[in-house]
Amino acid sequence: MPKVVTISDIAATRTTNTHGVRADVNGKEVWFESSTVNLRPAPEAFASAFLIPSIAARARLELDAPVCSDWHEHFPQVLQLIHEWWGYPQIQPNLTVDPTPQAATTSQRSGLCFSGGVDSFFSLLRGDWPINMLIFVHGYDIALHDQARLDAFTTWLERIGQATDSIPVVVRTNLREHASFASTVWSRTHGGALAAIGHLLSDHIDQLVISSSYPFKDPHPWGTHWELDPLWSSARLQVRHYGAQYWRTEKLRAIASEPLVRENLRVCWKKLTSDLNCSRCEKCLRTQLVLLTCRQLERYTVFDQKTPLAERIDTLPWIDNAALLIVYQEFVKAGLPADVEKAVIRLIERSTIEVENRQNYAIQQQENRLGQKLRTLLSPVFYAVQQIGKRL
Repeated sequence: MPKVVTISDIAATRTTNTHGVRADVNGKEVWFESSTVNLRPAPEAFASAFLIPSIAARARLELDAPVCSDWHEHFPQVLQLIHEWWGYPQIQPNLTVDPTPQAATTSQRSGLCFSGGVDSFFSLLRGDWPINMLIFVHGYDIALHDQARLDAFTTWLERIGQATDSIPVVVRTNLREHASFASTVWSRTHGGALAAIGHLLSDHIDQLVISSSYPFKDPHPWGTHWELDPLWSSARLQVRHYGAQYWRTEKLRAIASEPLVRENLRVCWKKLTSDLNCSRCEKCLRTQLVLLTCRQLERYTVFDQKTPLAERIDTLPWIDNAALLIVYQEFVKAGLPADVEKAVIRLIERSTIEVENRQNYAIQQQENRLGQKLRTLLSPVFYAVQQIGKRL
């Protein structure tokens, strides 16, 4: 029998300053709250957040509240996808269907999951529809205890909302701190977690936009994916995946000259400084190289350029994602200032060596494990042969 992840007692909450929703998940509370808008106690929110983590833990998901029939029809496709991608067992959740048809909200409004990075800025500025709500989740990207960073982020988000005539909404949650959710890596669970926010906001929006991380040409298994995201939809909410027809470099070049992007782009996830971007991690450096190739870098105030770019590249030990080596090789082909080009070539060289060393180490470790297994399997045979030899 598989283990069980049980979700029960979903309810709306209210304090003087916040509207919230909470539920009991395996005996511990998971909560969401917002000081901006009321949240809807949607069972589909908790089902979306916990379906993949429960399956990854070889556990059956159970809810004591019925879910929308449209959402329910999609989950077998979710199980099939994550089985093909990550080998997870297809454990059927124990769910009931709400017999009452759910009417879609009449708001005809779109909410965008917004981090301020290239992908979400591209969706905001180049999407085919108006964005009415910019949604950020405190507790996903910024930890709950990091109030100082959140305060700075909120001021920044309000500025962008004002410039684009969009409502900035911050939702707080302890979801990532719950053991049943945190047991699975975020790179596989964040899509369901984002969809959960859309369902909680489905009294205000009827479309949630999630920006692509990878293009159609690179169908990389990922928590947000063009095949997976729409499967979190319900009768009240359409979850839309946008931008997969473009590589991220193409998106950045398309919006690089936008003043709003130049003053507000936020790509850093290392959090090495209190600034929007640390300007020296791999992702910050890669972004600056793209901007340099399209002659826009000097106009970006969100990167600290007091230290020359070439020097900052030389401080990066190596590129830990081997798939990105080809991106840096393309930078060299695109033409860079001499000092930057030499620094990029040095980075490629030391990264190539490191990748090869790690691959060789992994192969050696695998051979050692296989050898140990073989010795374990054959040891009774060797012992029997030795005993026969003694008798002879």
